[in-house]
Amino acid sequence: MTRLIRWSAMVLVVTGSTLVHAVPSIDATSTDPRAVMQAVHAHSGGPRSLSRMKMTIHEGSATRERSMVSRSLRFGEGRKSLLLIEDPADVRNTGFLSIDYENKNDEQWLYLPKVRRVARVPNSGKSDPFVGSDFTYSDLSQQNPSDYDFTMVQQSAKVGDEDCWLIAGKPRTEAVRDETGYVRMELWISKSKLLMVQLKATLVKEGRTKYLKSTDIRQVDGVWSAFRTQMRTLEGSKLISETVLDVLSLKNDTPEVSERDFTQERLARGL
Repeated sequence: MTRLIRWSAMVLVVTGSTLVHAVPSIDATSTDPRAVMQAVHAHSGGPRSLSRMKMTIHEGSATRERSMVSRSLRFGEGRKSLLLIEDPADVRNTGFLSIDYENKNDEQWLYLPKVRRVARVPNSGKSDPFVGSDFTYSDLSQQNPSDYDFTMVQQSAKVGDEDCWLIAGKPRTEAVRDETGYVRMELWISKSKLLMVQLKATLVKEGRTKYLKSTDIRQVDGVWSAFRTQMRTLEGSKLISETVLDVLSLKNDTPEVSERDFTQERLARGL
């Protein structure tokens, strides 16, 4: 569900391409941060992905779970994603549809079964949390590298056994900053998988930071995929909340996904 920084998400995880990436097409010795991020962006996600996921939200002593089905489709100008909640019953069929374009603003819609209405997610609401999780609506969209200034912090940085580029990114405009809710990001990009394995993001809300980590990385249909993603929100050193996203099943190129899945009518129909 990547702008989970889905240089992917939901890069980002929650969107069906779930931090999925293809084989790298950039030399591991590159010191050009923009070239690295453009390569990640170009290879993000399987062509037609279908996944089932479990989201576990921890906030204080409370724990909530969400089971979800996610579809995504790559098209000439970008990517389409549909996310539907299966369980629990009180939020079943809550849905989110995102159409991410390369050269124009993304389109996002939310369906709430209690009011039986499809509503457009405004830019001012994209930094809000999705179903009370640590992921925002903006995290569920695919980011365009041209919206950011990048610098190479470290050409070789280790995350476990992964040799990574450590790259810093800052929004180029206040509009992008306000939409994502991020002032600055540090991204650890695996050189062997062209996959973001770790993220540190400084939030617009003063004193708050988000940390994302991807583990249990497997190759599915020839595409590297993180089967567990953890997002934590801290205020100073205090943990505010944590969301863990586990992929239960994943196909990265399946005929079960088609253009018909990505309409407002399909969003309102639910599971």
